[in-house]
Amino acid sequence: MADAKSTLQIVINATASRAVSVLRSIGATLKNVLGSVWSFVSSWRVLLTTTLLSGGLFVAAKSFVQLGANMETTRLQLQTLMGDVAQGNRLFAELREFSNVTPFSTDAVVSAGKTLKSFGVEAESIIPTLKSIGNAAAVSGKDLNELAAIYGKTMAKGRVEAEALNQFQEAGIPILKQLSANMKVAETSIYKMASEGKIAARDIELAFAKMSEKGGAFYGALDKMSTSF
Repeated sequence: MADAKSTLQIVINATASRAVSVLRSIGATLKNVLGSVWSFVSSWRVLLTTTLLSGGLFVAAKSFVQLGANMETTRLQLQTLMGDVAQGNRLFAELREFSNVTPFSTDAVVSAGKTLKSFGVEAESIIPTLKSIGNAAAVSGKDLNELAAIYGKTMAKGRVEAEALNQFQEAGIPILKQLSANMKVAETSIYKMASEGKIAARDIELAFAKMSEKGGAFYGALDKMSTSF
């Protein structure tokens, strides 16, 4: 009986030993397989990340080059509008310098300056004008170049029309109120006066300047917003 028990114990021990060995072998195999899978995933993750970063850098570089090309085109256009290379370059430099004290991009300021010049605004008046309409654009949220175009058209015509008044008002610029205050007339009479040609471009210029003065609707907007960005 004792010999039988011993034999049975030996068989059980041998079987258990083989089972443990098999389990260890399976565990090692799984470890190798999982390691290979993780290595594969990691490789693709690195490749994907590198690709995305490279793509992002490419897009950024392309945008930077395009911006530079646009700025150079604008500089050449200013030279043509000024009729002189040196004067065009000087205005371009002044516009770029002015953009540094505004919440607007250099491209936006230079483009707006070019727009004003294309409508006949004198070079020495462009920066002061940009300050006035820039204050209005900063508060109202109206695109600076679009506002410069509306203003420039009025200057070129020499008088304000109902369409321009509507565009200013729709942009959130209280042009009727300011013209009324400046000209000492009722707001309700502004459109009639405009239709009769009684509101000159100079009146619009003075209205924007007044709105940028202390106590005006847009006083100090550029200074405040440029320090916030």
